[in-house]
Amino acid sequence: MIKINFKKFGLYFFFLIVFSVVVYSINPGHPLNEIQGYFNGDTDLSMSIPKFQSAIGDCTGGQLMTVIKPDGTVVCDDLKPIWGAPSSITARGSSKGDMGGYVGMAAYCTGAGEHVCDAEELTAWMQTGRENITGWIHSGVRTDDGDKAYGDCAGWRVSDDLNYGNYWNSYRPGVSKCSISKNILCCKY
Repeated sequence: MIKINFKKFGLYFFFLIVFSVVVYSINPGHPLNEIQGYFNGDTDLSMSIPKFQSAIGDCTGGQLMTVIKPDGTVVCDDLKPIWGAPSSITARGSSKGDMGGYVGMAAYCTGAGEHVCDAEELTAWMQTGRENITGWIHSGVRTDDGDKAYGDCAGWRVSDDLNYGNYWNSYRPGVSKCSISKNILCCKY
């Protein structure tokens, strides 16, 4: 059990607030075009911000800005839309829960642009009236119930009867013993 000394914690918290107010009072900020930063050397953001503003439109339809570089350029990436249904789901391979971790499990999704599905994607898939499908999916969540652990088969590293993995059970999410072989569901947008 962790014990917290609230008197000591409160004193530190008070000091942090006072220190922040003093620092802000001494240097209350700069206009946006006068900002300077310290990443990748001593980058002058007053030069980067106009470059960034002109690069905002560089991402094409279906792409999102994922990185802003110090020189003001941006990196665009195809990301799954929020609550969007995949265009296809393929059941690939067959494995028990020990797949060599998340990287090993991802290796089953061999099609271009595929990744291991999660429950959100399968829920959206079912809402569009698509066919039922069964197989392992990611959840990233782990809970313990006595001697049983529910989650992604301990990070997709075990194939025993004490650990459980998440899978899509035809029309709904479920859990299964990691010792049972299932296909891996691969989503593509």
